[in-house]
Formats: sequence, C-alpha cells, structure tokens
Amino acid sequence: MNGQNMSLDAGEVYSAVKQFDLVTVAKEIYSVKVCVSAGSCVLSVAVVRNSSLAVQSLQGLRSCHSGVRWTAGWSIPLGFLLSRNYLKVGGFFSASCCPGAAAMSPALCTLCQGQKSFNPQKNYHCETSQNEPFYNTTPSSCLCFSGIDRDMFRLLCPDGTQAPVSRYRSCNLGRGPGGAVVTRYNFRKVSRKFLLAVQVFFFSYCGFSFKLFESEQFGESDLLFKDATNCFVHTSHMDLRSILGEEFHSHLENVFNCTHSGEATTTH
Repeated sequence: MNGQNMSLDAGEVYSAVKQFDLVTVAKEIYSVKVCVSAGSCVLSVAVVRNSSLAVQSLQGLRSCHSGVRWTAGWSIPLGFLLSRNYLKVGGFFSASCCPGAAAMSPALCTLCQGQKSFNPQKNYHCETSQNEPFYNTTPSSCLCFSGIDRDMFRLLCPDGTQAPVSRYRSCNLGRGPGGAVVTRYNFRKVSRKFLLAVQVFFFSYCGFSFKLFESEQFGESDLLFKDATNCFVHTSHMDLRSILGEEFHSHLENVFNCTHSGEATTTH
C-alpha cells in the first residue's frame, strides 16, 4: 500500500472524514460469507477478572482500551455507558490506558506502558503506535501484564450478569462496522483501482509467499490491514452514513459531541 492510503478503524474513519476531509475508498470485510455485500462487524466486549463485578458498577475501577476513538475499545463502550447514564460527572475510572488520549485527559494514560521521555522523539507513552504496548491490543493483554491467567477472565453482559469469554456473541456491549481505507479526495480513483487490483492479484496467484491480509510471517499483526480481513468492498459510491451504518453513525455523533463539549475530562 502506498503512502497516499491509510487503513483505519471505523471510529477513526469518522474523524478522518469529518475533521480532515479525507474520503473512504474501500471497506474491510471480515467474513467470507459477506464479501459479496457491504456487511461486516466487530463486537465490543468488557473483560474483567473479578467475578463479583457488573457492568453497572465500574466507576472507580481501572480500565484498558485499544485506543481513543476505536470502535470496540472506545466508541461503543463509551456510548453504552452514556446511553444508560452509568457515567457520572466528577470522574469515572480511577486509572486507565487509552492510547491517544493524552491531550484529552492525562488520567486516561496513567496505566500505559510506553517509554516516557522529555525528548518528544523518544516519548512513546500513551502513543497511538506499536511503541505503546497496549495500543491496538485486546483488554486481556493489559490485564495479563502482571501475569494474570487468561482463564480467569469473564465478560460483563448488558443485563448485569457475567459470562465466559466464549459467549462473546451474546454477551457484548454492541456491534460496529469493520475498518476502511481512506485517502485524499484527489487520490480516490487511483487508490480504489490500486486496492482492488492488488486484492485480485494476490488472491489469483498462489505462488507468492506474501499474503495481503496476513502479518504472521513478519512476526506482527494487522500490519497493512486487519489480519481478519477476507476482502475489500469499494465504497466510493457510498456516503459515510452508509459505510458506517445508520445506527453506528448516529452513535459516533453522540460520542463525538460529548467528548468535544468540555465534559470529557470529567466523565472518565
């Protein structure tokens, strides 16, 4: 992928289009069954290791998030808490790691493990890059940092109960759309043709060791696109509301308005 294209989480796609006038050219589809349509989704789950917790009683605890504005780790959980009036003015979590939130609220970065430095070029703390260990990771990575056994994890369900992690399809905070590729407006046609061409090329010629949607051979994950991606669907004919879905688009509008209204530092 050339330097004119960027693969983003759906929550970041919203900001890229609304704030920076970028356009989407392709959407990542995570299921083979829906590669012929525009549908795909990610699930947001709340993972804990305390068997007595409920989703209504999280205030004052610690939290880890994949990144600010991310669909599963930020936008859906925040929207869930706001819609049920669980967020209280005057602080919510006692400490958090939400990479990218330093400018919004330093308290959201207190649990992050990236290197700290007075030199801006060496300060990776709470950074939205792989230099911050908790960026773009599952909550269990944060919970396991001090050696906690993954088998101790439980999911918090919207009705106040808990469930094993295997029941994530029925016990989650909500669903959101998959990621998408954005570019500048004047590059949209070239970018769309390029992405769809490389997709066909690397699917058609099996002799190549390089896999467009696999990063394991490089010892990393989600390098170019999400490793879960099965195909692209071009989106140049769709507006942002259609790409993200009516419900999720409205959800992001509410979250965006809340976190930019001056209340963000008092509700986390």
